[in-house]
Amino acid sequence: MSAWGRSHQFEYFFAVITVIVLASLGTFYVRKPAPTCSDQIQNQDEEGVDCGGACFKVCKNQAGSIIIKWTKVFPVREGFVDVAALVSNPNPRYELKYVPYSFRVYDNDQRLIAERKGVTFIQAAEQFVIFEPLIDTNKREADKAFVTLEEPYSDDWRIQGNVRIPVFEVRNKEIAKSLLPVLNAIIKNASTFDAKDVQVIAVLNNSSGNVIGVSAAQIPLVTKVSEKQITLTWPNQFVDDITSSEIYFHIPPISVK
Repeated sequence: MSAWGRSHQFEYFFAVITVIVLASLGTFYVRKPAPTCSDQIQNQDEEGVDCGGACFKVCKNQAGSIIIKWTKVFPVREGFVDVAALVSNPNPRYELKYVPYSFRVYDNDQRLIAERKGVTFIQAAEQFVIFEPLIDTNKREADKAFVTLEEPYSDDWRIQGNVRIPVFEVRNKEIAKSLLPVLNAIIKNASTFDAKDVQVIAVLNNSSGNVIGVSAAQIPLVTKVSEKQITLTWPNQFVDDITSSEIYFHIPPISVK
């Protein structure tokens, strides 16, 4: 074969190989799945595997820990106590939709005498009270309580999406002078939409600012721009005088589609 023939044969062979390679690359890119926030690969602009960047899931090291400001136990009657904890989310943009928790109650000898488990949610920048009433201590005297947020809750931080959060106002709050403690107040849903499953928690303090009582009420519905009279009660008189009170709200956000 002449040099000219060999040259053209090489050019033909090279062209065929080029076409095959380009076709293979094209097939690869056509078939390659688009990156997602659930493909278990760190891609897109993610700051970790399937978290940060374009993903709603927040990388664990991006979120500040939930703050437990106090946990209290309150005797109700022989063998039963209420427990409460004030929790605060320091993250202005991140929420937790599912947070298992447990209260553990101890006696003076630091022995565990009762436990109550539950589940809650925590909105971005929210501060509210987790309250569990009438925990049975088997007639043993309770001394203190602790609340634990059960892991792996901290793996589930999300950027709070497009939601509507009802705004409530409180007025005419007063402690009634009666045989047993009673707090009366008027709450107003100042939002332009209804609020459902509204939990109202009242906290009473003594002159030193210490919490001496907590009570809660669940209101199924507060319609938009409307008011409700609320009354929260306690089953026993307090040793200390009540000098101040706070009202907290815990309301599921409403997703906006």
